Amino acid sequence: MGKAPQGATDFYVSAFGGYVYQDGPEVNAYATAMSTIFHAFAVQDGGLVGVDLGFILGPDVSPFGLENARIESSFSTNIFDDDKENRNGARLMSVDGIFPRFGPGQPAGATQKREVYDGTIALKGEVGQSEVVDLTGALEFFVRRSEDKSRHFILGGGTWRSASVDTWYFGTMVAIQPEFQFGNGLSFATDFAAGVYVLDADGKFADNFGFGAVPSVSDSRTNVGFRGRLGGALKAAVASGVTASVFGVVDYWSDTAFADMGTGALVFDPSKVGLDGLSEAKVGARVTIALGGN
Repeated sequence: MGKAPQGATDFYVSAFGGYVYQDGPEVNAYATAMSTIFHAFAVQDGGLVGVDLGFILGPDVSPFGLENARIESSFSTNIFDDDKENRNGARLMSVDGIFPRFGPGQPAGATQKREVYDGTIALKGEVGQSEVVDLTGALEFFVRRSEDKSRHFILGGGTWRSASVDTWYFGTMVAIQPEFQFGNGLSFATDFAAGVYVLDADGKFADNFGFGAVPSVSDSRTNVGFRGRLGGALKAAVASGVTASVFGVVDYWSDTAFADMGTGALVFDPSKVGLDGLSEAKVGARVTIALGGN
């Protein structure tokens, strides 16, 4: 975030990593044997790794009035997984929402895994500057692929149900990124961004409650959502053409897809693709190397 790294006249490349916390929709896992209250959980903690590649357009190129314009692409991935166990007996609802399955005295378990892949390409450039502040504007186009898989089972009973929800997100954002200069190669960049996106989700649900063929249910959702982002990064020039930074980002998505599994509280409650908001918090470190500079 912020202005191009010092010394970059042609290209620059960054590598980053860190920690991600997600606060989003929960998946219904199982109920205590004779209860109508389901235990729900969601994956929350994950690791973050990624790379950025920037291309300087040159002093004579100023699209949309952006000075020192550049094209920046980014790719990152996050992986989350979690599990849950209950030893007080369990009940599962079939994915078609018709038949419950009981396991009196049998403990229940659940696992969930989410893999997220993010790609962005952005046009960035300076829209204003002073002795202490450089103001960067950005137009971003992004794509996200999210793959969610969960499995719920009665331990020892051989009874299970599973869910798989795969979602594509396509959108655009506009960002303003003021960077405050402290001297001696030290600066603090901020990021304020907002935009919209379209999501397309496909869900597949299955269980082995019946005899013979494993029953399955499919569902899909398409929707439009809002995305807002707020971030900050402390940057330091540690060597010629090399910048190190630590960053924090809060990212809000108004609609994300998840497995909305039946609980049996309703007479007919089939599993389906649900939509709910998601907030992400990321913290990490980045190293950027400028290429083509002196």
